[in-house]
Amino acid sequence: MKIFHNSYQAGLGILAGVVSLLFMPVPTRAANVFWTGPAYTYTHNPYDSSADMLTTNHSGADFGNNVWLTRDVNYPLYNAAAESGWNSGVSPTNTLWVVASGPLTNAASLKYDLFANVVGHPGDSPGSRVGVTFYVNIPSDHIYLSLQLTAWGNNDGGSFSYIRSTPAILTSTISLTNPASGAVFAAPASLKLAASVTGGTVTNVQFFANAASLGSVATAPFSFTSGSLTAGAYALTAVATASGISTTSAVVNVTVVNPVTPNISQPQMAGGQFSLNYTANPGLSYLVQTSSNLVNWKSLITNIATTSPVPFSVTSAHTGTAYYRVGRLPNP
Repeated sequence: MKIFHNSYQAGLGILAGVVSLLFMPVPTRAANVFWTGPAYTYTHNPYDSSADMLTTNHSGADFGNNVWLTRDVNYPLYNAAAESGWNSGVSPTNTLWVVASGPLTNAASLKYDLFANVVGHPGDSPGSRVGVTFYVNIPSDHIYLSLQLTAWGNNDGGSFSYIRSTPAILTSTISLTNPASGAVFAAPASLKLAASVTGGTVTNVQFFANAASLGSVATAPFSFTSGSLTAGAYALTAVATASGISTTSAVVNVTVVNPVTPNISQPQMAGGQFSLNYTANPGLSYLVQTSSNLVNWKSLITNIATTSPVPFSVTSAHTGTAYYRVGRLPNP
């Protein structure tokens, strides 16, 4: 019996001059975040230098995006995270205001303006607005919250107090359901990521590899295909966000490898048993096939390599010419 063998890329044929394209996720506008959590009371005493830190590094390293509300003596509020005092044209920076109307979840549809134009300014004291509830927009993070002014001191060293809403309590949990931990992929690898979320209403799920964002989806099912990843180890996580707070999944570790060509060793035939070895990447999947005419191929075994070379044997019933080939299967 004559035996011939070759290696191939299963399902793809023999490829030459393959070009790898890197597809980057298209940035999308962040979803609106409504702070509907428990009420918080802030009181600023006369001549106090403290501030109500609504956000702290909420937008990453850009310190100016934070909002810390405070007040100078006899002046309205300003943002202590980004300015040193009241400026009638902009203060408090990174905030816009409107008199509350309708539920907070509809606040994004209202028309907002500067604090001085809505609440008050020197010569038009905000003290006359005590008891009024406002909606505050933090544009840098698309955050909306409610704020009721409860006290405003005049000529007393700059006291004030208010009751405001806080980020909603996130009851959701998230887990990565694909890929499986320990999975191995051939480079360049476009990973099919999927996350499962339980509890609460999640408005965004973002996927990360080694703390770098791969992309995000805003609605269920929370699945996403990454761009082409090069060889290396990747720690994958998914982060679910609702009402401005987030929860992170457990880490799933995967590996991307540069695939080797599945070369077959010289086959052996002894006692009716046919055997061969082929090179492989442990963790990748391979298919062994046989044919009597190089046209019609029969699959013999599909396996995930655990070592290299991979041994293969089969009891042969061929009486004529037989051909064998081994191919690496595409990434799942």
